[in-house]
Amino acid sequence: MEGTSWGGMLCRVLLPPPPSTGSVANSEKLFLRGIGRTGTWDRRLERLSEGQTLNNLGNAYQELRRFEEAIDCYQQTLAIFRETGDRHGEGIALGNLGVTYHELRQPGQASECLLEAAAAMRDASDHEQAARLEQLALDTQSRARRRWQRLRRGSST
Repeated sequence: MEGTSWGGMLCRVLLPPPPSTGSVANSEKLFLRGIGRTGTWDRRLERLSEGQTLNNLGNAYQELRRFEEAIDCYQQTLAIFRETGDRHGEGIALGNLGVTYHELRQPGQASECLLEAAAAMRDASDHEQAARLEQLALDTQSRARRRWQRLRRGSST
């Protein structure tokens, strides 16, 4: 993934895809469990919508290179997705945080977020996205190591 456009890695979504349920009967069971308590389903949907909106706002700040504001939005997004149990959403928020930390030249935090994002995506059965995020984390670590080696060689001469 060397040469990948990091800005292009932002997850630009309005709605994360729902996890695969396998069957209509299973989908119905999940739906009924979700509305088992009065108002719980509506409140969860409100929170998910709020998280998606904050994620999109973070993407806008990222494009404007207003990284601190993007991080704030992504952290709020992450908290909401964790609260609602949306592992796919967590992966999106963590991936966006990783990309933002990469832009800020903070490879340790970038790599940590990207690996957490990959784990969340794997939990959400999005193995393709998990593999991409793992590769980005490895690329981030590799670039940081090469940068450190160049600096070290430069200071020893």
